[in-house]
Amino acid sequence: MDYRDALKYILYRTDYERGPRPPYKERYYRLDRVEELMSALGNPQRSFDAVHIAGTKGKGSTTAMIEAVLRQAGYRTGMYTSPHLHTFRERMRVNGTYISEQQLVELTLELSRVLNDRPEVTVFESITALAFTFMAKQNVQIAAVEVGLGGRLDATNVLAPLTSVITSVSMDHVNILGSTLEQIAAEKAGIIKANTPVVVAPQKSKARQVISVKATELTAPLVQVGDDWHYEAVDASLTGQIINVHRLNEVPYKNLFLSLVGEHQAENATVALAALETIREKYPFSEGDVRQGFESLVWPGRFELLSRDPLLIMDGAHNPYSCQRLIETIHQLAPQKRVHLVFGSSMGHQVEGLLSVLAPHAENIHLVHAPHVRAVALDVLETTLASMDKRVASEGSVAEGLENAMAQADKDDVVLVTGSLFVVAEARKVWLEARGIIVEQDPPGVY
Repeated sequence: MDYRDALKYILYRTDYERGPRPPYKERYYRLDRVEELMSALGNPQRSFDAVHIAGTKGKGSTTAMIEAVLRQAGYRTGMYTSPHLHTFRERMRVNGTYISEQQLVELTLELSRVLNDRPEVTVFESITALAFTFMAKQNVQIAAVEVGLGGRLDATNVLAPLTSVITSVSMDHVNILGSTLEQIAAEKAGIIKANTPVVVAPQKSKARQVISVKATELTAPLVQVGDDWHYEAVDASLTGQIINVHRLNEVPYKNLFLSLVGEHQAENATVALAALETIREKYPFSEGDVRQGFESLVWPGRFELLSRDPLLIMDGAHNPYSCQRLIETIHQLAPQKRVHLVFGSSMGHQVEGLLSVLAPHAENIHLVHAPHVRAVALDVLETTLASMDKRVASEGSVAEGLENAMAQADKDDVVLVTGSLFVVAEARKVWLEARGIIVEQDPPGVY
């Protein structure tokens, strides 16, 4: 088995991501199946402590912030996130380093002895088992683990975390998680554990009520950003921001520089700090660890600035709420600039909702189709935009759309690539490789 073989072995199992996903029900997403799998593997998830992060938006960034501070404090850290931008290996890391191709091959061979007898185990369940086994073998002390989808029935919910985190909840995956904010919040709240702290980002009242009730039922101490913790913007630019973060009347963190841009990232940073404070007795850290962790954090594809002439911004926003925050950030940091939109989307997301937020702010729109099995067809995007009075070009490939948008833009304009992480990944690869920067890629044909 080589690296390509290992990826195909994992990715060609039962997969709820390649086509229309089934309802979020126990019939399909079975925690007992994951628990039995983990037991057969020796329960690797019990060998390390964890912070478990769910939410609609911001959970990946918050996961990365928590891990960065703990690593800076000297602990041996693990991190598990999804999806990836360029290579599958991004999904599982120890001390900030991706799993190697050889490690992945060896682990896949080892796990195949268990998985061969369990054909019903899904792709994401298999990946989660790989990640937890990798962290256990690497003697991780504490891991920051991002939920894949929902929370209640997610494969990662076999963890017994030190603390649970719920970032901003909004409407997304409505055909799976539910058609109301309350239903979606209930699925996210499914990660709350009895007598275990839960840190919650500011929420709309309906989501907040659902989460609060669940925490009360489980006697889980509830920490709410917006009530117990607050942040204040001090300064912001296209390359980062300075914030104050305080708890009640205290100001424990003043003039923190955060390398990630946008008010939503200030909120995520506050959630991350509040979560870290709940585990500080067992995992002490200093203010310097926080400062260095936040300042050095790199999280590609999230309001990433790749050019200044014109401004080229890439952001994987893929629900209406995140697109609105993205537009607000652009208006704040690059006011009065024309926006040339390069847009593509993925199946399962609210294409009409995304474009209704983005299109009014775009001078023109370049529709693209990422080379991914879940990419939305161009004719679907065209139909969605038909009623909007906008200049639209169907470019086909991401490379063509990016090239044409950059050619149309004046030096003071903004070229914005968004709508899907798949689109952002392809655009990043095209842009960086044209400048001699090699982007790690997986072998062709494995997805």
